[in-house]
Amino acid sequence: MRQPGDPASEVRLLVKNEGASAVILKKVEFFVEAVGFQLRDKYQVTSPVLSRDERLAPGVRVVPGRSLAVTLTVPKKNELGIYVAPVVATFRAEEEKNVWKHMMVEIALKIQDPTATLTLAPVEPFSHPSPLRSFGGRVEPGVRPMSKAGKKKKNVALGDYLMPADVTQVLRDGLKSTDDRVTKLDFPLSKFNYIWRLQFLLWAEEHQMEYDIRHYDMKAVPMTGYPPESRTPRFLMLHVPGLAENRPSVLPGDKIYASIAAGGAKDSLAYEGYVHEIWETKVLLGFSR
Repeated sequence: MRQPGDPASEVRLLVKNEGASAVILKKVEFFVEAVGFQLRDKYQVTSPVLSRDERLAPGVRVVPGRSLAVTLTVPKKNELGIYVAPVVATFRAEEEKNVWKHMMVEIALKIQDPTATLTLAPVEPFSHPSPLRSFGGRVEPGVRPMSKAGKKKKNVALGDYLMPADVTQVLRDGLKSTDDRVTKLDFPLSKFNYIWRLQFLLWAEEHQMEYDIRHYDMKAVPMTGYPPESRTPRFLMLHVPGLAENRPSVLPGDKIYASIAAGGAKDSLAYEGYVHEIWETKVLLGFSR
């Protein structure tokens, strides 16, 4: 990795014979044009065959355990990016006259501005998400967003399909579990096991999604009323870091659960809030009170 404007430099490549018999190294060259990169060596294997000394035109013999050094010149670059120079070596075993083989290695030159990487630094130390927990049924329902004009939604009542406790415990144990549902995943899919297998995989996906979303939990964050000039604002506005990058991905109609944290003690009652509007870094939430 280098910075823009750094002067040209050289990299030493070693082509080593780690086999049991001698090889003939015919040439070392770029697989495609690499602007600014250059190759050179002592025995002219990086030079065109027609421009070599007559005795070096067929190639260079490399005995087992020996290597040939090739110098790669890395150019000066001012533009940010990654520049790749694929280098190919053509060789054959000494006893095989017309069986040529090839070996390729990619040299990547990364031009990076160190100040730009600072913008990608974490804003706070990493912490593991909180353990999964339910609210025990004490949830204050939120206010759903209104349907858009001309788009009537058909309401279909769906129940709560909670993950069975035994499945939750098996998934928390991970692949180390000795439960039959885990060990049988190694069996091939068949007409006899596809029902329970796909059902278990759906539970596993749901469990992982519940775990992953906890990375976006927010603690002791303020919410402000909206509109701000109203004494009884309809919404609460919440700033969500990473919202513009879809981290997390939020859609109108999604719901969150919030509880009051004051004086170090948390309210045991959870308040359900629905997303009504999404701005660049903020969302408007509708709560019942």
